[in-house]
Amino acid sequence: MSRWRYFISWPALLVFMVAGTAKNAWSQARYAPRYQEPQWFTFRLSQVSAGVYGEANYQESSYQTSDTRIKYLRTFIGPSLGLVGNGSIYHPNFARYYMNMDGAFGWARDEVSGDAQSKSEEYLFLGNASISLDLLPEKDYRGSVYTSYDNSYRDDDFFSRLLVETWRAGGRASWDTGPLQLSGSYDHFDETSASRYPVSFAVPPGTPAPGASLQSKLVEDVFDARIRHEREFAGTSLSYTFTGYDRTDPGQTGSGEFQTVALADSEAFGELNQHHFNADSSYTHRDTLFEVSDEIMAKLSLGLQHRPNLDSFYDFNYNHLDIDAFTSDSISGEAQLNHKLYESLISSVRVTGSDFEVSDALSDGYTRRYGAGLSENYTKRLSEQHGLSLGASVFVEHTDQQSISTIQNERHQILPGGEGGAPSPFSFFLNFPNVEQLTIVVTDTADTFRYIPGFDYLISTFGDRTVIEWLRPPGPGTPTEVLVDYEIEPLPGGAYDSMTQGYYARLDLWKNFLGVYGRVSLYDNNAPPELLVLEYITYTAGLDLSWRWFRTGIEYQLYDSTESDYRSIRFYQSGTWRPDEVSTFSLDFNEAWISYLDNDRNEENYRAITRYHRVLTRRLGLDLDAGVSYQIGQGVDQLLTAVRPSIRYVIGRTTINVGYEFEYDLFVNQEERLKNLLYVRLRRIF
Repeated sequence: MSRWRYFISWPALLVFMVAGTAKNAWSQARYAPRYQEPQWFTFRLSQVSAGVYGEANYQESSYQTSDTRIKYLRTFIGPSLGLVGNGSIYHPNFARYYMNMDGAFGWARDEVSGDAQSKSEEYLFLGNASISLDLLPEKDYRGSVYTSYDNSYRDDDFFSRLLVETWRAGGRASWDTGPLQLSGSYDHFDETSASRYPVSFAVPPGTPAPGASLQSKLVEDVFDARIRHEREFAGTSLSYTFTGYDRTDPGQTGSGEFQTVALADSEAFGELNQHHFNADSSYTHRDTLFEVSDEIMAKLSLGLQHRPNLDSFYDFNYNHLDIDAFTSDSISGEAQLNHKLYESLISSVRVTGSDFEVSDALSDGYTRRYGAGLSENYTKRLSEQHGLSLGASVFVEHTDQQSISTIQNERHQILPGGEGGAPSPFSFFLNFPNVEQLTIVVTDTADTFRYIPGFDYLISTFGDRTVIEWLRPPGPGTPTEVLVDYEIEPLPGGAYDSMTQGYYARLDLWKNFLGVYGRVSLYDNNAPPELLVLEYITYTAGLDLSWRWFRTGIEYQLYDSTESDYRSIRFYQSGTWRPDEVSTFSLDFNEAWISYLDNDRNEENYRAITRYHRVLTRRLGLDLDAGVSYQIGQGVDQLLTAVRPSIRYVIGRTTINVGYEFEYDLFVNQEERLKNLLYVRLRRIF
């Protein structure tokens, strides 16, 4: 019944406003006076469109573990309406409002057949609608309120397009007194979407598969208050943020509250304001279904420009984290001096130090480091067509350590080339050896959502080390940074010295037509064997070629360490081409082969995406997107395919869109999903 309520409210509001103001709306648009006298209510309709929209969505899923097959058919048809308008209440300087709606109101029928059966019918709205109101927009004290509704398809990544229903509402108020600015805001967010997870990953073994797609839901309320003081070359801000959330995903739920107080300051000083100072600090209290924590963070950074060819940078960081019985304190500092002897040569000296203290219910631990290093970077144009880049660095460090069994909020990045030393794309090593794999928990950086092993990521061993490899294709649904909690077998305390070396060379020929490069990375130490400190050497060689619209390359990497060895080869091809004046074609291909020598394990990754657009006639256009992602390896077998052709016909102010979407997914030979979506949209602008 809730969706029927949405169906009534949006068009009723808009039709009422159009009917009440249609008499003078168009005349106002053509003859709007420069200076307006107060009017209790004005409305200007800038665009109206109407038409019809229909779609048919057929999905078929089979589950090998339970020998279950489910078929799902959804049909929708209804008239569509588009409105764009704005106006004022009493006077434009008192209140202005803006409206936008584009969607279809209609009848939907869902039918599930196979091993589970059900039928349902409902009226709903597919599309988006929004309205906002600005109060006293020309004053130093101003405010605004808004609400919006969206029920449409969204790309989780190229190979997964989900139906997402979203409600947003909120308001903002601010007061600008010159140097002092005060602001406050409240935002409500309510989103329900089809789950991106396969049923076999979200439903416990032995549980019957559901008849329809699983759903994910997130409800979030955020209140934010800020005060900022601006000066000529500086600024200071103080803020408070409260976030409350409830999240439900197949197989897991989460809820909690965050409260953060933050203080920041920035300064520019010197004769030419060439020096910069920044300070940031915050306190965050988290109270969630999983844990209660307190975190204090502080960061200071200073940049000095001594001469045009000489500068230096200084950073200081502090972090205190308290989670139940786990406590950690981290202090780190770094200073770097850069000197440009010639235009092509930059020399750097770096000094670092850090102290990381941790404790849990059973023991205390620490990691203390200090070190220094040098680097040289040389870039030279050999001629108008050729260039050379060389680099070398060395860093020496002393470490004292005493580990404990509990690791919390270890931060890692998910990078296309993998984190430093990682064996494959979108992967990273956990910092400590001898990890108990069943204790690994990977969350987002806000620590509100837990990713699912086997679907989002794969856990594998690399000697005594543990590797996390992200399995999801890059896209909006793939995080770039995560937090990891886990437990380890405690190691004995000890001290050691280490040396890290890096060398690279790159030669660019014929105005970057061909590039040849190589890198060498070494890490050596004198740690006692019982500390299990990794030593490694990595050789990387590659070449890339750029010709007109096309770019391709190959890279080979040889990795040898005291724990394990691997070899990898990666290819890529990309480009955007215009075969003629009325068409464009783009491609993005990636291929990778990885061989783990110690455990005789191999992985293969293939990914190809193409997009084609062509204007067939003056009124008819064609778009075709297609892609495939194929992974082969122990525990990572996955096949994702997507094909999306569409045509667009325009005659005058009438547009007809017809499209078809095909998706096929196969997850670890356990679940197979097939999706077909056909849609037709007729729209005329008046």
